[in-house]
Amino acid sequence: MESVGKKRARPRQSFTAQFEAEIVELCQRGDRTPRSEPAAATRHQQARQRPHRLDRVSELTPARPLVSSGAAFFDDEGRILLVDPIYRDLWNLPGGGVDDGETPHQACVREVREELGLTPPIGGLLLTAWTPAKLYFVFDGGVLSARQRAEITLSPDELAAHAFVPAEQARTMLPDPLRPMLAEVLQARADGTTRYLELIRSTDRAAAPGGWRGRAGPSAPA
Repeated sequence: MESVGKKRARPRQSFTAQFEAEIVELCQRGDRTPRSEPAAATRHQQARQRPHRLDRVSELTPARPLVSSGAAFFDDEGRILLVDPIYRDLWNLPGGGVDDGETPHQACVREVREELGLTPPIGGLLLTAWTPAKLYFVFDGGVLSARQRAEITLSPDELAAHAFVPAEQARTMLPDPLRPMLAEVLQARADGTTRYLELIRSTDRAAAPGGWRGRAGPSAPA
């Protein structure tokens, strides 16, 4: 039994509990600076006024370019297949945009079926090309046989014509950004590699007559 008149010992509070109790007590008195941490409120206020690194990062806009996928097809003479879109002035490789939920290879197979009416096996990746507005994937469609070439059925809602043309002629028929891409596609197919290209708009018309300057990255075995 406890002796009468002897004060009962108070259980020791943890530092956290003591600190919280002092905050409550001092806030009730109008003083928001606890005795245990006289500079806590000041430091907290200063920290709130400093720009936070995460706040600066959250203001940046991540790059989300459009994604396009196509194929390079050839005939028995080594000429490349180009198509004439009804919504553009210049020619292009068969292909189009990658839809949600599709891989670039799946999109290429679908676009070839929709645009040409063909379902040939699509080979490996020849080129990945980056531009500020779009990311391109070009796959190896291989050589189309005479029968396959005769079975090409263009989508009337998308294409007006198609043609197999030599590489030099193809360069004059393509939009400016696709011309350096074509050179990389042909080189990748000749080397059996996969190539990477960055296309940057140039103000030096002498160095880049088409307005685009290509910067090729390292190639990898296909």
